[in-house]
Amino acid sequence: MALRLSAAQKIQKSLDNICCLGYDMYMDKDIIWQSQMAALREIEVNLVSLIKAAKDTQSRIRTDGLDHNYSQNHDCYNYAVKVWKNSMRLAELKKLEYDVTGCDRDGRKIK
Repeated sequence: MALRLSAAQKIQKSLDNICCLGYDMYMDKDIIWQSQMAALREIEVNLVSLIKAAKDTQSRIRTDGLDHNYSQNHDCYNYAVKVWKNSMRLAELKKLEYDVTGCDRDGRKIK
């Protein structure tokens, strides 16, 4: 006599299988591409903000010199760190893409 599983038991069994196999088995190129594009957009947004903050600071230096109060937590630092973090994220996602597509670290297909 076969056991009949309820819908909840089937869902739980499916989730257990996913956990056992690991998330990497379900990572595909489309998910990686979407993550790469999101990181690329973040870099672009933060670069625009970094350039604007740097130009504003440069303008203040030219007009006010030492009479201006400068921030110890300047926006340039925050934007630069965000650019660096997303650049690192893109590098790691590229490695993941190569792993998923069967390429070596230079992007060539592994034979």
